[in-house]
Amino acid sequence: MISRKRSIQIVIAIVLLATIGSIAYNIYLSFERAGKIAVTLVTAPTDATTTFTNTATKKVTKGNSGTVYIEPGVYDISVEKKDFSSYKKTQDIAKNNTIIAELSPRTKEAADWVDKHRDQYTKLETFAGKKSLEYNKSVTDKYPLIGILPLKDPYYSIGHYKKENGEPVVVITTESPQYRYAATRRITSMGYKLSDYRIEYKDFQNPLKEKK
Repeated sequence: MISRKRSIQIVIAIVLLATIGSIAYNIYLSFERAGKIAVTLVTAPTDATTTFTNTATKKVTKGNSGTVYIEPGVYDISVEKKDFSSYKKTQDIAKNNTIIAELSPRTKEAADWVDKHRDQYTKLETFAGKKSLEYNKSVTDKYPLIGILPLKDPYYSIGHYKKENGEPVVVITTESPQYRYAATRRITSMGYKLSDYRIEYKDFQNPLKEKK
């Protein structure tokens, strides 16, 4: 029969081995992930396969819903599962390290599967909504004008859209140089600096250009 002292020694040895193993594993992970970006991957279905192909090096990395560590760069991203629609996008993960992909069923069997796993889609929608709120807040904190758009007038409108890199663009829509000026004056009169924003003009007609 093992003595009490011997039992304590065995327990201590097991704890020490587990601790050493945990430390060694964490050291391995720190080297393995050095210089890489943690990409948050949220997919529905969660077992869909995501393929990252570096457009420069052609290196391929695969993963599933969760966190994937890859080198900075621009990637062709595809999310696929049999009997479901695919998701494809090209993205610079150094500028946006979140991938949200909701795949739609293409067969009756896939639709039945979705009905039984609706929670996966609910979690994705909740996460997407949270990220959208976070993004909107970060944009309006940095670009407060975006928070009050769109603005409409009988002769012009001021709206915005988001570029691929996440940068907001203010869009002034009017054909008239007079109302283009009026729109920009409206922005500055509210205390916003035009130099803080990328501004595009839509439907603007240059009066010096000959009409065909």
